[in-house]
Amino acid sequence: MRDPVAKLYEKMTPDELATVALKAVCANDLEESRRIAGFVPRVPYTGNDLAYMRKAEGFFGMAGFFTKTFWFIRFKREESFSQAQAFAMHPEVDTEGDALSFVLQNLFKYESWLMALDGALDTVCMGANLDPDGVRRLESIERFVPMDRMEGDPLPQPDPEMVDWMTQQLTSHLDGKPE
Repeated sequence: MRDPVAKLYEKMTPDELATVALKAVCANDLEESRRIAGFVPRVPYTGNDLAYMRKAEGFFGMAGFFTKTFWFIRFKREESFSQAQAFAMHPEVDTEGDALSFVLQNLFKYESWLMALDGALDTVCMGANLDPDGVRRLESIERFVPMDRMEGDPLPQPDPEMVDWMTQQLTSHLDGKPE
């Protein structure tokens, strides 16, 4: 008697198999992802189905874009944070001056961008039936949490323009048309 999961895999389209296989990869279950790959229809060129390969390549392109963008913005945020600390520790600094204000604005901007990137990943993964935390785990990235604010300082909000742009960029990879 065949395994009920195997029967389910036999009835799935290559696109659906790719989604399930990518979930297994994100869960670090390589054995199951190989098992799923065994159900992908073979074509005359003796390889995986093109729809399956396009979806897998699109997923890893999206994950790569997310990772590179995350670490780039995260580095810029850390750079701004270090500058703010240097200002705060210097005895002659005017803490109300334009320079410190500029550094803090950059710090808060990068935090809003990181929040936008997280939101975009959540949106795109939900639409593609993928786990956004699984994508983050692939590169050992945790959901971004902004630093604590002083009393009265507003909490950062995701930059709406960046959410739209990042959603478009992440989606374009899944669609096989990276910009």
